[in-house]
Amino acid sequence: MTQWFVVTTVPQGEIKAAAELQSAGLATMAPTYKRASRHARRLIERTEPHLRRYVCVAADTETVIWRESTKAKHVARPLTHASGAIARVRAHEVDRLAVLDGVSPDKDSGPRLIVGHVVRITDGPFIGFTGPIVYLSSEVAQVELQMFGAARRVPIAVESLEREQVAA
Repeated sequence: MTQWFVVTTVPQGEIKAAAELQSAGLATMAPTYKRASRHARRLIERTEPHLRRYVCVAADTETVIWRESTKAKHVARPLTHASGAIARVRAHEVDRLAVLDGVSPDKDSGPRLIVGHVVRITDGPFIGFTGPIVYLSSEVAQVELQMFGAARRVPIAVESLEREQVAA
């Protein structure tokens, strides 16, 4: 089961750290906003992180976080408790962070999809398969499917996905 953990980054390295961890195959959440400032009579628009020096990372185990964070150049270390365990984040808190990132759901669009959600494919050659979203853009999601005894990442159109209901 995928859980969300927190890692600290080097100063001003949140966006680069998230990109490095995504290239390693991990889902990340690092909400940003656009900031406009004037310098030398020019308007400069920059992307700034909402959470300075922190990135949320989805992984199956803490071992994956330790291994990938030591490889990433812009990750300082995982955020740990006094006991040495990596700090976890609940999924609904990650959903709140997604809203900060401007991914607010429309009232008519149904449930919003974010990285880490388990989805069912409703159209195409993989109809009926379920798996977690590992990458998401506005048009295409990369879903990890279990096929032939191995995990495979498959690009699927977002309109062909519906979120699986989790039994409470």
